Amino acid sequence: MSKLNEIHDENNRKNQQYYYRIHGRVQGVGFRNWLEDLAQPLGIDGFCRNLSDGTVELVAKAPDEEVLTTLEEKVNKGPWAARVDRVDKSAWKDDIQKGFEILPTK
Repeated sequence: MSKLNEIHDENNRKNQQYYYRIHGRVQGVGFRNWLEDLAQPLGIDGFCRNLSDGTVELVAKAPDEEVLTTLEEKVNKGPWAARVDRVDKSAWKDDIQKGFEILPTK
């Protein structure tokens, strides 16, 4: 069963740019480093960071639908030490710089 709560935006499917808010035991378990290790070989641009409410946010631009699907499947599971309870997803309209980085906590 998918934990992804998606807000549909058909126009955005072409750009493959999305914002994800990951809920559960996702801080202090290597989640951000795991995301970076996942994103780089897949060619995903964007960033991730811890939020002060205990969630992790991920902004990602995938090169195609297949990569986006792979990313979402993996994010729904998380790294071995994490527990993903829910992932909220919405369209991301702002520019995303090339590469993937971990930003400071917000």
